[in-house]
Amino acid sequence: LAGPHASPRDPLLVDHDLCAIIYTSGSTARPKGVMLTHRNLVNTTWAIAKYLGNVPDDVVLCALPISHTYGLCQVLVGARVGYTVVLERSFAYPFDVLTRMQTHRVTGLPGVPTMFAQILEIDGVRDLDLSSLRYMTNAAAGIAPAQIRRLAELLPHASFVSMYGLTECTRACFLDPSRLADKSASVGKAIPNSEAYVVDEAGRRAAAGVVGELVIRGANVMRGYWGRPEETAASLRDGEIPGEKVLHTGDLFRKDDEGFLYFVGRRDDVFKCKGEKVSPREIENVLCELDEVLEAAVLGGNEPMEREAIEAAVVLRSGSTISEQKLRRHCRERLESYLVPSRIEIRDALPKTENGKLDRSALVRGRPGAAHRPD
Repeated sequence: LAGPHASPRDPLLVDHDLCAIIYTSGSTARPKGVMLTHRNLVNTTWAIAKYLGNVPDDVVLCALPISHTYGLCQVLVGARVGYTVVLERSFAYPFDVLTRMQTHRVTGLPGVPTMFAQILEIDGVRDLDLSSLRYMTNAAAGIAPAQIRRLAELLPHASFVSMYGLTECTRACFLDPSRLADKSASVGKAIPNSEAYVVDEAGRRAAAGVVGELVIRGANVMRGYWGRPEETAASLRDGEIPGEKVLHTGDLFRKDDEGFLYFVGRRDDVFKCKGEKVSPREIENVLCELDEVLEAAVLGGNEPMEREAIEAAVVLRSGSTISEQKLRRHCRERLESYLVPSRIEIRDALPKTENGKLDRSALVRGRPGAAHRPD
């Protein structure tokens, strides 16, 4: 630019040109490079700012890795709207982060269940002045309705927005906080300028209550996977409109009579028990209803003779004690008999990926006897 003939250059871009390659977390397979276009990111940042009601006066604290889309979008939406972003290296010292939220008068806190579980465990949160906090959002991993209720009791002035997304479309669904009271287990409906629907095994749109794969169509859908044409073809398939490609997420959902969407589980996480399909999420939510339980994770049986058994691991709230018998009794009261775990282990912590998701593969490796099983 300092040269004698320097001048701005027109990059000759169109909105369908490649803007970024963001890698998936690799929690279920080798990470894939997701190709996102300028149109993808412009549309998604507009949609997020619209449903969150962001304004230039907002101050959003981001303790999420910006190498993934959830954290990155906090910066991109801030650039679009003009609000302030407070970047934190991590959430390793949660009370210090909350103190900085008080100092900066933070209005928005994007988080994951791990972060919110830590907040619920902190002594002295009520002594901080967090009255500026207008909203909290959750994505990357599902959060139990009981945990949402506890957060509402702790921070009653802040609304809570449950969301669902994946790198391949950045953000797909959100639940309007006004419906939290009666739809707390839902991730809502599609973000603006997109559509989200459930299809059955034959690829037809599924009726209310039927579990099937979630499909996304709209300007938020990726161009494909970098250098992986076969996997691109498996995820981006022909839609109902000629020439359109829609994203098959690989995640199992159902919708209710009002069209609200409910995450059932990743296809790879669902297993069979006594001939019935089991969604770990359903059992985990029930375990988290107990005040003593902070987090829960559910897996299929470990040993060859226990392939149709259900195992659970729970983390208790600080200072809490509860027996496995009481945990199983609660499950028997709230679940069908085939969904009751045969074994519940109490742990100090559950393994997580860097973006806050439960690392189920690490959980499997950490089970007794797992080291002797072939991969």
